[in-house]
Amino acid sequence: MGGRILKFWMKYICAIALAAMVAGLAMPAMAAQQSGIGITSLVVKDVEGKTDEEIRRLALQDSVYQNEIVQTGLESASELRFADDTRISVGPNSTIVLDEFVYDPDPGEGTFALTVTEGVFRFFSGNMASSNYKIEAPNVTVGVRGTVLVMVSRGDGAFAVIMESDDGVEVTNHAGEMVLLKTAGTATVAFADGTMTPPGDPPAWAMWRIHDMDDVLATAGLPAPPPPADPPGPAEPSAVETAAAPPPPPAAPPPEPVEDVAPPKRGLLRAAYAQGGETVPAGGFGHANDTALEPDPPGGGNAGASSTSNAGGNGNGNGNGNGNNGNGNGNS
Repeated sequence: MGGRILKFWMKYICAIALAAMVAGLAMPAMAAQQSGIGITSLVVKDVEGKTDEEIRRLALQDSVYQNEIVQTGLESASELRFADDTRISVGPNSTIVLDEFVYDPDPGEGTFALTVTEGVFRFFSGNMASSNYKIEAPNVTVGVRGTVLVMVSRGDGAFAVIMESDDGVEVTNHAGEMVLLKTAGTATVAFADGTMTPPGDPPAWAMWRIHDMDDVLATAGLPAPPPPADPPGPAEPSAVETAAAPPPPPAAPPPEPVEDVAPPKRGLLRAAYAQGGETVPAGGFGHANDTALEPDPPGGGNAGASSTSNAGGNGNGNGNGNGNNGNGNGNS
């Protein structure tokens, strides 16, 4: 009888001890789930947190939890800060899963595991040992040896890892092949078929995504732009402007039209010559053009001059003279 009672109490005590041990192991995970493993230190536009229980819109200083999926929308971004001072920037159209976070102030302890599925991310390591960080991507595993790195996932399965510090990062594909980046500014790209590029310059498509993320994050905390105003009407002059403005000068009168003065006809020249008591020379005025204004002097012409004129019909005339003597022949 006594032996049975003793066995019963032994089983009871062992069951209690086992339950306490299981509860003790579950406490850190439960505490992390209840209190959060980090917060949102920056939020731009549409950022969501998804757990098994709910989907919520994240705001500034909201807690994030273990196993939570953080997703950003178009032209949206966020920065997550964790208890060990790790920071993760999440760019537009990106998704990250916070798989596990166990923090111990001892640098050699703790675990931080996350999965990046699509988008662009910048990772700043915190106070844990480098070996305690584990980043999973669709086709590679990233081992953190440095402090700052950027990861960009493309829709066709390409995944770029870019170093932004000189400490180093290991990128290992599923076949166990590893590429080590040791210099800031170098990158490797892992493709869907498992191949990886050697360390080299970052691809242009990855740099565009990084610049896009940085541009969106730079707008965090800035007020939204005001709505466009109605187009302004014509501005009315103020009283000061009206008093100070001089009257406009009068418009200049239009110029008087210039009449085309026709040269005097040959008959007018003859009449004017006759009024002076002089006779029109037999050879005419000494010019082929009937509209000439200056007649030849009476009684002769200049030496070596010749003229042709028409008087009352058609005619030709030639004349030569020296001084006051002249000879002329004409047909009329």
